[in-house]
Amino acid sequence: MASASAVINTFESYDWDAQVFGALWAASSLAVKIRNKAHVIRLTYLLHAVNREMRSLLNTAHATLEGRLPLDPSAEPVTEQKLRTTIENLQHLSRTLQYVYESAKDAGLLNHSLTASALKTLATYHGPILDLVDWLELASQEDEVKAIFDRAARERDRGELFDLAQAE
Repeated sequence: MASASAVINTFESYDWDAQVFGALWAASSLAVKIRNKAHVIRLTYLLHAVNREMRSLLNTAHATLEGRLPLDPSAEPVTEQKLRTTIENLQHLSRTLQYVYESAKDAGLLNHSLTASALKTLATYHGPILDLVDWLELASQEDEVKAIFDRAARERDRGELFDLAQAE
């Protein structure tokens, strides 16, 4: 797997920003149109577009995390501001997806044969986006994470092992 800073650099590229904002635009467009259930066919199309954007975004994230995407060796160093912006954009996207799903649910679109499946698929993207946010936050704290693993290794070497059932 690629180093955390290299992965974070990939996430901060303009292509990544375009993907995040493309998904956010699609989700926001959908949120506006949900109020008017008269256009169910248009809503169905938009739901599929949002799902396609989300699938592409998460596929890019997974490929980057797994090291399948080439990393740019000449990329600028990661700044705290860039990382914070990336995290905030992903959090905003997650909240927008949750709002779209709840609005559609309130509008009765989960009971409509054309929209129910796409809405259920849309709901599955909320968790992975938040997982990605958590990973970025952890990856940004490399020293703290390294210290935790070093401490765990020392405790293991001293034989200070505990059954997970005892941990609360």
